[in-house]
Formats: sequence, C-alpha cells, structure tokens
Amino acid sequence: MESKSKSADKFANVMLASVTETGASTLTFTQLPQITTLMEKKAYLISRIEYQFDSGLFVAAGDGIMFGVSMQNTFTGPNITTPSIIDFTRIVGKGAPVEVYDEIRDTDFSTLPGGGLLVPTRPMFLWAEGASIAVAQTIRMRMYFTVADLNPSEYWDLVEAMQAYA
Repeated sequence: MESKSKSADKFANVMLASVTETGASTLTFTQLPQITTLMEKKAYLISRIEYQFDSGLFVAAGDGIMFGVSMQNTFTGPNITTPSIIDFTRIVGKGAPVEVYDEIRDTDFSTLPGGGLLVPTRPMFLWAEGASIAVAQTIRMRMYFTVADLNPSEYWDLVEAMQAYA
C-alpha cells in the first residue's frame, strides 16, 4: 500500500518531559504532553530521543536504571521485549568508585526507513525504574519528532499494528 501521508511539519518539534521515581527502585510513569486530539488522524515520526540521568547515584556493582518511552503504563516489569515499549535503555553500574556526572543517552531513529519511528500520538509515557539505588532517580527526556498526517485507513492500520504487538 502506497502511503499518501505527509508531514504536517516543515521542521522538527521538541518535546520535553521528566519522570522521578515515586520511591527508590520503583517503576514510575509520566504521561507525555498531548498535542493532538483523539479525532485527528496524526502520528509522531520520532527521529531522536535524548535522556539525561545522574550516574552519581551508582555507588555499587549492580546499581542501575531502566528507562524509556512506552505506549502503555500498565506493565509491571520493563523488559526489552515488553510489546508496548517503543524505546528501552538499561544502564548498570560496574561498581565503586563510579564517576559522578550527568549522563546523556540517545536513541537515533532517523536512519530507519521513512526517517524515523512512526507511532500513534496518544497515549505515550516516559517511564523509569531504578535497581539497587538508595534514592529515587529522575530521568529527563528531549524527543525530536514531526507530526505526520495520515488518512483514516493509514491511521487505523498503524493503531491496529501497534495493538498487535501490545
């Protein structure tokens, strides 16, 4: 099927968000801002996601953090094979002493066919879960995307395809 979709944007948009664990090593979600309505047949074409976290909290072997973006906030054990997770990062400290500085990690989707990862615009969540860290961790995110206009058939094909994996 040849797509008639086109970008509603001439330039990339930037979405900023952060999530702080509700307690140390607790899976926590925050819903990303919604810039479209349910009636609009639009999708995000995500080209890049950058994350920032504090590696200074890693003080012992096994200290770590998992974080990413998902389309659901109902899973209880994040894993790279969790169907609703569209971006997943896991970082584990190798033991003390660990350098203290803020880390930046990024995922570049721009080399995928079509120039990025196409996902429905809602709902989307930033999530984080620490492992063996004594204090709650905060993850900050910057997502670069354009909004793609889809015809109704393309939109429902995309939604159904995402549901098949979730």
